Amino acid sequence: AKLFMDKVPEGASVLEIGPSAGGFLSHLVGKYDLHAVEWNPEDAKFVREVGEIPCEECDVEDAFPDKKFTAIVARQVLEHTEDPYLFLDTCRRKLIGGGWLFLELPNANNALTAVYGIPSFQDWWFSAPHLTYWEPETLMNILDATGFEARVKTTQRFGIAHAMQWILKGSEMKDTKAVAPIKPVHPKHPLGPALNRIFARIDKEYRIQMETLGCTDQLRVFARRSEI
Repeated sequence: AKLFMDKVPEGASVLEIGPSAGGFLSHLVGKYDLHAVEWNPEDAKFVREVGEIPCEECDVEDAFPDKKFTAIVARQVLEHTEDPYLFLDTCRRKLIGGGWLFLELPNANNALTAVYGIPSFQDWWFSAPHLTYWEPETLMNILDATGFEARVKTTQRFGIAHAMQWILKGSEMKDTKAVAPIKPVHPKHPLGPALNRIFARIDKEYRIQMETLGCTDQLRVFARRSEI
């Protein structure tokens, strides 16, 4: 949300596609003119009634037909669409000239499959809900073909503890430790601060190397509609 707010001026009209219960949008309340499209009826109702954000449950193309948006957000959505070209073209047509498109999606070059080759991770990763898989070059190509000027950034969301869980145990780390830097020593232990700093440095270095080598778990895209 902070990266989004750094790019998109306050007061802009924003549409999030697939917001789930509206966690991302909750950070933008009061700063933007917010709208949403969500296909899960319970989540859509929550966004409307609790988040007080207009939320439709139809196809993206049919949503808010008389409105153009300054920015569209689609996090963990593109890989689930049957026709990615049509989806991105629809987003382009719903944006004003020069409008922003913000995407987040899994990276096909994720080290857990592309480098470590962990069979249990591959069985989990290549799942039925994921209809397509993307790496930076293919993502840039389709964005260019659909009329966007884009910058694709490789981003490591999960820490080294999550990677080690897959490597050593062949299973997912499901709690917040998967994202947060690992702190194996209780902070009140006399050695806690010193040892936890070592693990924090290791975790930070791991994330930096994943991003440098391009084998992160996520891709993050800021794109702009080419036509002004």
